[in-house]
Amino acid sequence: MRTSLTTARLAPPADAGDRATRLALELAAAEFCRRAHAARCSISAIHGAEAEVLATYARAGPPVRAAGTRWRVEDVLLALQATATRRPVSVTGSDDPRLSLGQHSPRYGDGGIASVAVVPLLCDDTVVGLLELADHRPHDLTTKLGELDTILLLVTDLVFQRERVAAAERRATDLALILDADIEAQSRAAGSEQVLRVIARRLADLCHTPLVDISAISRDRLRTVVSWSAGTFDHTVEGAEYPLSLWPVTAAAVHGARVETLHDLDDPRLDAAAVAQMKAWNVRSVLALPLVAHGSVIGVAEVYDREPRDFADVAETAAFLAEVASHTLDRSLLVEALEARNRAMSELLDLGTHVSHTQDPVALAEYVATRLLAVTGAVCCEIAKTESTGLRVLVSEDTRPDHQDPDATKDLDVADYPAAMAAARQHDILIIESPDDPRLTEHERAIYDRWGFQSQISIPLLDEDQLVGLIEIYDDKPRDYSDHADFARSVGQLVAGAFSGALLLDQLNESNAELRAMVDAGLEFGSSLDLDSVLRSVAVRMCLAARASTCDIYAVEGAMLRGLASADGDLIDERFPGSTWNLADFPLVSSAIEARETVAVSDITRDPRVGERERQEDLKWGYHSMLDFPLLHRDEVVGVAVVFGKEPGDFARRDLLLGLSQIAGQAIANARIHRQLDESARRTTLVNEASVELAASLDADRVLSAAARRLADLANAATCDIYMVEEGALACAASVREGAPDADWMGRRVRLADWRAARLAAESQSAVTIVGADDPRIAATVDDESLGARPALIVPLVTEKKVIGIAELVAQAPDGRFDEQIVHSIEALCHIAALAISNAELYADLELRSREAELLNHMAAITASSLDTGDIATAAVAAIAGLIPFDDVCVILDGGDEWRVPYSSLPDTQALARTMDDLGAPDMLERLQTKGALLVDLEREPILDGAGGATRDLRSALVVGLWFDEGLSGAIVLASRDDDAFTSADRHLLTRVGSQLALAFRNARLYQTVKAMHVGHLKALISAMNAHDSYAVGHAARVAGYLYLLGRDLGWHDERMSEIVEAAFLHDVGRIGVADEVLFKPGRLSESEMAEVRQHPVVSAGIIQPLFGEDLTRAVRHHHERWDGKGYPDGLAGEQIPEIARALCVVDSYDAMSCQRPYRMALTYRECIAELKRCAGHQFDPSHVEAFLRVLEKLEARRDVARAAAEAAAPRVDAAALKHIADAGREDDPAYAQTAEILREVRDAHPPVRFLTALAPAHDGWTMLVDPEEDPAFKSAIGARIEGAAIPGEVADDALRNVLSLDDYGLWLTSSVDLLDEHGERVGLICADIAPDDDWPSDLGLDFGKSGGAFSSVVASATARLGRARVDAVTDGMTGLYNHRYFKRRLAEEVKRATDQGRSLALLFCDLDCFKGYNDRFGHTAGDEALRAVADVLLRSVRQIDLAARYGGEEFTLVLIDTTTQRAAEIAERVRASVASLDLGDPTRKLTISIGVSAFPRDASSAEELLDKADWAMYLAKRHGRDRVAVFRPTDDAAAALSGQGGQADTPG
Repeated sequence: MRTSLTTARLAPPADAGDRATRLALELAAAEFCRRAHAARCSISAIHGAEAEVLATYARAGPPVRAAGTRWRVEDVLLALQATATRRPVSVTGSDDPRLSLGQHSPRYGDGGIASVAVVPLLCDDTVVGLLELADHRPHDLTTKLGELDTILLLVTDLVFQRERVAAAERRATDLALILDADIEAQSRAAGSEQVLRVIARRLADLCHTPLVDISAISRDRLRTVVSWSAGTFDHTVEGAEYPLSLWPVTAAAVHGARVETLHDLDDPRLDAAAVAQMKAWNVRSVLALPLVAHGSVIGVAEVYDREPRDFADVAETAAFLAEVASHTLDRSLLVEALEARNRAMSELLDLGTHVSHTQDPVALAEYVATRLLAVTGAVCCEIAKTESTGLRVLVSEDTRPDHQDPDATKDLDVADYPAAMAAARQHDILIIESPDDPRLTEHERAIYDRWGFQSQISIPLLDEDQLVGLIEIYDDKPRDYSDHADFARSVGQLVAGAFSGALLLDQLNESNAELRAMVDAGLEFGSSLDLDSVLRSVAVRMCLAARASTCDIYAVEGAMLRGLASADGDLIDERFPGSTWNLADFPLVSSAIEARETVAVSDITRDPRVGERERQEDLKWGYHSMLDFPLLHRDEVVGVAVVFGKEPGDFARRDLLLGLSQIAGQAIANARIHRQLDESARRTTLVNEASVELAASLDADRVLSAAARRLADLANAATCDIYMVEEGALACAASVREGAPDADWMGRRVRLADWRAARLAAESQSAVTIVGADDPRIAATVDDESLGARPALIVPLVTEKKVIGIAELVAQAPDGRFDEQIVHSIEALCHIAALAISNAELYADLELRSREAELLNHMAAITASSLDTGDIATAAVAAIAGLIPFDDVCVILDGGDEWRVPYSSLPDTQALARTMDDLGAPDMLERLQTKGALLVDLEREPILDGAGGATRDLRSALVVGLWFDEGLSGAIVLASRDDDAFTSADRHLLTRVGSQLALAFRNARLYQTVKAMHVGHLKALISAMNAHDSYAVGHAARVAGYLYLLGRDLGWHDERMSEIVEAAFLHDVGRIGVADEVLFKPGRLSESEMAEVRQHPVVSAGIIQPLFGEDLTRAVRHHHERWDGKGYPDGLAGEQIPEIARALCVVDSYDAMSCQRPYRMALTYRECIAELKRCAGHQFDPSHVEAFLRVLEKLEARRDVARAAAEAAAPRVDAAALKHIADAGREDDPAYAQTAEILREVRDAHPPVRFLTALAPAHDGWTMLVDPEEDPAFKSAIGARIEGAAIPGEVADDALRNVLSLDDYGLWLTSSVDLLDEHGERVGLICADIAPDDDWPSDLGLDFGKSGGAFSSVVASATARLGRARVDAVTDGMTGLYNHRYFKRRLAEEVKRATDQGRSLALLFCDLDCFKGYNDRFGHTAGDEALRAVADVLLRSVRQIDLAARYGGEEFTLVLIDTTTQRAAEIAERVRASVASLDLGDPTRKLTISIGVSAFPRDASSAEELLDKADWAMYLAKRHGRDRVAVFRPTDDAAAALSGQGGQADTPG
């Protein structure tokens, strides 16, 4: 009874596991019937000679055998044969004797069975069961067995495992017999786990230990099944897995299949980690008991103690319990395996049912992935289908919420998964247990790292040996998938066929959808003529069909791409149409167009065919793949469609894309044809309208303007210019720019020979097309401004086989073009325009000839009758008014410094000068030059507004330039209140009139110019004479100034004053006929010399007679006559003497008395006044003396104003500051700025003082120290020399002689005040300058100035006109300096004068260094230029009273009057530095000069000796290095004469 109860309790009941097995077998039987087309099926297990029916199924009729039936194998011949041969046995007919043989009644003959198959179920070559199939139809039931291999294997396994479980149950029953009643009481649940728990607790009790673990082993890993800890079961540990290698003692027990003992922690088998773990568990010793079943270790029981122990006392009992645990654990593992296989079989059956009803590959993949994750317990499953370019993921399922892949549908490169693909090629699965598997590539390990994967199983989906897909299952922990290997293979075989069929169905549906899309697109295209809507629809369809990001459609227009439509998914980019790109920047698109084939790029970053710019542009938008379709129409590429993808890979549905691209190409072609038809109709209408308009007018300008406008409209051109042929050139007669007339371009001319395209058009009398600016047939003058980089069309205007003009049309854009139809229409319109222009020109020519003849005859009479510009202008305006209507007119002429207006009807004639400035601007000047007469729109160019044109509402003007040889010298301006008031005939007529008037005005101007030139020459002669006479510097200018003031006092007319002053300036020009020996003779003149002097007024009058009226000529002739009749040359007296001559006598005598002469000293101011009064009534006209004294009194009063200003400034100027300024020599010094501000403030407070300056004393004069003048033209630099004549000095009243003083800026009243230092010594002057009169004119021509470098040309010009060859005799022809002979004579005279008057004299002898080498290197022309430059330096370095001469070759001399040795050395150094810094136009052209200095009387007693000493000093300078100044010293050591180093003059001793 005890044994029976124990067996019942420990034996496994017919629980859910056994029922699941039977259910799985019944489902398998049903599947066998369905797949093998059988009516009945039974599955039996074999127990020796008997078989037990486990499951049965019948679609029709009773089953073969009922479930649970036992039958003998030998009773069924087919079963016996199958068991014996271990091969399937088949019967295909009801008459087969094997159907009815046997000891019992026939088994298969009943029920009309006609075919039977018996299949042995083999496990390890042992028949464990039989599968029986039967059907009513005679056919071979074994033909489908190949497809049922996987299910047969699973059924065999289920039968085998069931039998093992049964055996394990029997062993458990046997083992239970040896257990005591305690085990029986603790195992009432009868489950394997409960038995193991009883055993674990029993081990703990028997061994007296706190810890016992029973674990199962699988592939070197421990899985804890039961854990007893301190009196209870530890569920936190149960189920955990550990590597076996962590526990050395346990590993030894497992690997050796023997009991192992660990006595204590000092066992050498323990490593540090194991010791630490055991310490953490508070144990010291271990007893490891291997659990062995069927000859293999399937687990281990571990007994732990907290004290050191050898477990010898309990080893035998523990081993017995371990054996019991082995059988129990084996049973438990078998049950687990059976349950797992039951689940796998159930899943397979469910999958089979589901896949047979699912046609959508994605839905199928989603279901399979979900079920696989449920069965395997993994975290992720991906299923991909095979495509031509690789694998495309259909489903990616991840059970972890934070690991969902946002882009589940993606393409995979098979090259990145070599291990999986290798297994697939072997028709096998791939198992990866950990990331360390060497079969993994770096790419796969990167995927593992990214998604946290640790293990994997890959299942290939094979359909008829073809890979149709791949299943990838991943887990996030290392794992052995061996238990699922068969299941995985079964799933692969089961799913592959269904998956392949679903994919084929999906492809069929996709093809149908593509066909539907093509039909829809064709219907949409056929129902619309709107190109934009058709192309937008095509772009959206292509984008969606290709699963692409973007689709762009372009039109190919020459070398450019023009955007037509762009879709981003189903969104349209409205900004894309009309954009243009250079085709050369996109080589891949170019290659698709050239080859007329589709070009695919799966990875833009890697494909070498993609241009760099194209790649950067695509990557900028995130594109990584592209597909280029050329859009063809009749083998012509009309456009291109480009599909872009965001990910690398190929595009699907290419056939659909190709069809859609063909629709797009047809749409573009149809739209182009439609545009061409519309354009043809438009051109026909425009030509007809233009013909009517051009035939309606005989005005050439209007015809030309209309023709240009119509041609531009017809060709849709940016510009149209019509050039008329004029004497071998083309002149622009009409111009249209952007639809509006371009007046600026009209009138431009280009030679026909320079414009090859126009010449070709004229020669061929046909149109010439220019493709761009680089075409060599284009004239540069036209190309630069009108064509640019755009195409052009050149069309001749032909009438009666004669080319009368050229029409040039320029396209709107660089990619524009003129097709054949446009060219034909333009040629037709040009022919019509040529006829209209020819008719208008004939009419205008007849009208113009008549008007010209009348007007030109009248103008000839006017110009021959007068040389007065005012008379000519008045008469010309009257004549023009009779033929050309206008509202206002003005004539403007060049007056030299400003424009003059001899005639004007406008109120503000002064403002007309600004008008002429506008006309003289470069752009207006060019227009006047090219057009002759200029039509001006006064609203756009208000050139007459300043002269009152705006107030008179003038709208248009006709301007004709008056051209002299030197350029634009005037203009005639006709203005009208009407728009476009003047015609081309008016312009032509006024141009002819302007040419005739220009000649008349030129003659009048030449007359005035000749007169002014003569006067100028004579003034130059006076200046030259004064420059040679140091005692008469400024005499002519002062006399003219005094005469102007006296004439104003006497009431002379202002309009005559300018001419009177000019005559007065020339009153002594006749002195040029007097020898210098006579003029500068220090002693008394002889009678013959006096007679020579008395002839100079006669000579003066004779010289000026051609230039002035008789009264001024007589005034000059008689200005030396006396009131008492004792004067010369004619002895006139009293009123016989002309009034101007009498006045001139007074002022000439006063200025002569106030100047020092060679033969006497100057009189003081008081002495001059007394002499005037004494001689009144004898020598002078008393009334004129009285009037002149009033003039002098006024001048004195004005000079007092100047003195007051100087006196006001002197106390405010710091003498120490002046010394600092003089030492610093810099205008940026703060002391200079402060002093200048004081002088400026005082000057502005004392009007009308013009200049207020501070001067510093020099050895022989004054230099500028501070000049506050703001105007740079009148400002003197610091250190500039101020000549003595300009500073009268006011130390004593006797020093005041000339009330008027002269400088480079004119005549002035000058007053000065001394500046004294703390010692009372003068350190400078405050000098104030004031104009002689408040109304002092600036145009009196009294600008005496310095002769400078221009002196030679002035003298040469004057002497050439006056025939004075003597001037040439004293000057050097190349440099303009005095020549050697004149220098020698003057040096002797100056030495004699210095001896007589006890004055000093200095001589500088200058020689250019290495000048022969300069000539040899740069040529003699450059050498001559250098000599003239040096001469100019010498003239600018000395005063007017000094003498500069060319001694010979490259030698020069300077005679310095009243100059000490020290001052001469300073001047020499200044000359040397100036020559060294000369700019000769080339940095390599540099000159230096060596200078010797000698002084009289210190170094010599004669002129010859003075010259020798200077020459000797010069040679010393050369000997010591050149580019130096040497001062002669009276010493035996000649070398001591050299001055310093680096060209620095030493201080003379």
